[in-house]
Amino acid sequence: MSVADSTGVDGIASELLFSTPIYTLVWPESGELNQYLRELILAREQAEVRSTREYSNVGGWHSPVDLQESWDPDLRSILERSRELAVEATERLLSSGEKTRRYRYALSAWANVSREGDYNVPHVHMSTWSAVYYVSVPPDCGKDPRAGGLELMDPRPATAMVDMPGRFFATRHLIKPEAGLLVLFPASIMHLVHPFRGAGERISIACDLTIELM
Repeated sequence: MSVADSTGVDGIASELLFSTPIYTLVWPESGELNQYLRELILAREQAEVRSTREYSNVGGWHSPVDLQESWDPDLRSILERSRELAVEATERLLSSGEKTRRYRYALSAWANVSREGDYNVPHVHMSTWSAVYYVSVPPDCGKDPRAGGLELMDPRPATAMVDMPGRFFATRHLIKPEAGLLVLFPASIMHLVHPFRGAGERISIACDLTIELM
């Protein structure tokens, strides 16, 4: 791909390598749905014995990875929207010659409930995409703008040593949660969740989506 830069120099070849696509979608008019999902997830948290399996959560509650087996239509609507976003993201990334390939996404999902001081350590997921849908986020999470935020870390760690203006060499990207927000990102990207602050709960539904070629 040949381009001319802003100074008018012709013949410069330019490619964007190792870029990381992130997709976000705010679900409109999701208040009633989120209230129902909040009550559903909190009731399940109270009814289940806390898992002894090690997850990235420090504090809080991580449900069993079985939400994909639920027949609840409102819960399934979140999972299907996550799958649709993964399909759309894949189609946007494929070249014209690859768009005829047939594939589908296998999905596994779970719920997270975080309260004061709870967080997630840096981790990755063993899948193609990861998605998170925010069910409930209190309006006041304290003075720290990072509180409860999802932070994605640059897969090129040496960029932390580079002094470069702009976001292209940014080493971290913070996504501030809000109820109704759906986020999709490559599962191989190291990510963490900052400690939640304030009263109430930060409730999310997380999905791993793994591509299966047909």
